Amino acid sequence: MALATACGESMSCSSPHVVLIRLLNQTLDSIKYNVAQMVATMLSINPDARTSTDENPLSAVGDLMPATSDHYQLRTQDWFLRKKDYDDKREPPAVFNMLNATLKESLERLKMMRETISLAKIGFRGHALKAYKARQIAMIKDLCLEQKFGTALCLLREMIRKGVVPDVLTHNYLLNGLCKIGEMEEADCLFREMLEIGPPPNHVTYNTFIKGCCLSNDVDKALHIFFTMTSRNITPNRDTCSILVHRLCKRHLLRDATKLLGKIFTADDNGVDIIRGLCLDRKLGSALLLRRKMIQRGILPDVLAHNYLLNGLCRIGDMNKADWLFREMIEMGPPPNRVTYNTFIKGYCLIDDMDKALYLFSTMANCSFRPNRVTCNILLHALCKKGLLQNAMKLLGEILSDDKGKATSNLITSTILMDGSFKNGDTVQALGYWDEMLKKNIQIDVVAYNVLIHGLCSSKNRDVAYGYLAEMLKRGLLPNVFTYNTLISALCKEGKFDEACHIHGVMSRMGVAPDQISYKVIIQGLCAYGDTVKANEFLLSMLKKSIVPASIIWNLIIDLYGRFGDFKNAFCIRDQMLAFGVAPNVYTYNALIRALVGGRNLLSAYSLKKRMLLNGLFPDVVTYNLLIGAASKLGHINFAIQLHDEMLRRGYEPDIITYTELVRGHLKRGNIKEAQELFVNIERSGIQIDHVLCEILIREYCKLNNPDMAFALYQKWLMRKK
Repeated sequence: MALATACGESMSCSSPHVVLIRLLNQTLDSIKYNVAQMVATMLSINPDARTSTDENPLSAVGDLMPATSDHYQLRTQDWFLRKKDYDDKREPPAVFNMLNATLKESLERLKMMRETISLAKIGFRGHALKAYKARQIAMIKDLCLEQKFGTALCLLREMIRKGVVPDVLTHNYLLNGLCKIGEMEEADCLFREMLEIGPPPNHVTYNTFIKGCCLSNDVDKALHIFFTMTSRNITPNRDTCSILVHRLCKRHLLRDATKLLGKIFTADDNGVDIIRGLCLDRKLGSALLLRRKMIQRGILPDVLAHNYLLNGLCRIGDMNKADWLFREMIEMGPPPNRVTYNTFIKGYCLIDDMDKALYLFSTMANCSFRPNRVTCNILLHALCKKGLLQNAMKLLGEILSDDKGKATSNLITSTILMDGSFKNGDTVQALGYWDEMLKKNIQIDVVAYNVLIHGLCSSKNRDVAYGYLAEMLKRGLLPNVFTYNTLISALCKEGKFDEACHIHGVMSRMGVAPDQISYKVIIQGLCAYGDTVKANEFLLSMLKKSIVPASIIWNLIIDLYGRFGDFKNAFCIRDQMLAFGVAPNVYTYNALIRALVGGRNLLSAYSLKKRMLLNGLFPDVVTYNLLIGAASKLGHINFAIQLHDEMLRRGYEPDIITYTELVRGHLKRGNIKEAQELFVNIERSGIQIDHVLCEILIREYCKLNNPDMAFALYQKWLMRKK
């Protein structure tokens, strides 16, 4: 800016290129001025000959040259003649050397200025390029998160055309997205581009592409990529092994899986990492195959690997295989440890087989393993869950405590007993355990407070729960999402939705992000209350926060509109549901059918039932009851009977609601005899008759001026109640 001002130009009225050109011109003029001054001095030009002191010396020289050329020549000759000692002293060349040096210095300065300007341009372009690259990469990642992979791929290729190659992480984002949606041709093209022009694929790239090929059942392609990976000196890791072995086992290619394991697995590797990865991914068949392969090669996996396998089998409830593995450990090794026993006991507790769990507990001592607090807590939790609090207390007295981690274990034990007391309805005893923890100065954590607050809310002592919430905050313990969900649920059950909404807002302001349960509880409460506006607001709030609601939340709002007969909004919510990738289920269709029959659109409702079958969903009893009820109310009793017969053919058992709607339909058409016969058949079938069916018949008898039949039916219903 200062240079531009010195040149007499304003930045506001001149472009940067014009300013640069004028700056260079001014520099050249300065050099010319210096040269002219040197020449004038050397030739002894009279300064008075200049027209003005401010005039350019070079212009003055140009003007004087024609008039005084002879004078210049004479003066120059006189100057040489005066230098009689000239000979070879070369004094004039010394002057010209000085002039030459001055010119060189000026030109060097000009060169440096040009280089500085060029470097500035290069630096600016470099920064602009980096900013462009970062901006485009961020946009590609956002598009991948929004599942707009086609747009992201176009943007990536546009960057490459401009000479900017995104990093391997960006390519992996896009490759993973393409594989997830099954666009394997595009994924293959992208992968080949990475091999040819970069960036070079890494472990994640190969594993992602191999997994995509496996998901599309192209195992041959997956194996080809695997061998490409090894040929490029990228060693397959446990994730690679886990993906391929699981897919080969799923296709019953056990020999190929074993062969592959032989290539990946080395004798120096104990296999624990691979087994652990397979177990965490619930690929237990592949993990057991790996164990067998290791044993065949004379390598016995250690007890840690076996514990991973046992824990995985117990988590899925496959106790037969877990029992077989446990027996093999006892017979062949490695010997079980305390963790093995605790894992196995927990597995039986999860399937409510307390006899087996207690038997294992009793055999621990025979194997020189003393039950510790973890063993105790597993059994206590299972017994309290079944309401056997006294048995739990007896067991606690028999188990010797472990010195290590005693305070923590006491906290867990007391929390379990307190929870069991609340579930048994014994609030006094539960608070007794709480007071006992305080007396023992046990460091109470958030989980213990959550159990206490949940128990008090369940026993309808919400005000007391608020008091303990305040105490929790005073202790410096911040409530978590479970704490807030407990309070919101309690308030919704009491119908205090304004207060529940307030707690939901406080939750967000306190930095605790609401989860699916938080929204589900409050939306469920609002739907039960019939507040469509607020329920829809919370749904939109979820979508704005990029939380895709579970199908149950969509179904609740669709059903709410259905109860009001607002089928347009119901279908609008259904369309939103599909747009966010949530597949409708039977409950969704039932809610939509309810909306249609509420608007007396029986044919549309029946067409929707047919669409269910086309989408691979089967109607249930509720679906048929809704259609039969609508047909009966509209007087289409024959259509209602057809639906009843179809229901029987599909193997569904009609309930009291089905028969109530059929009786209502017969009475609407004046078929008293058919209604009475149907009522008799209901009595013979052993279905429990409720007051609704009796009221319908009694009201009809009264309309027909037949009080005796009405009173007889009333007496019969009273006898049934007794």
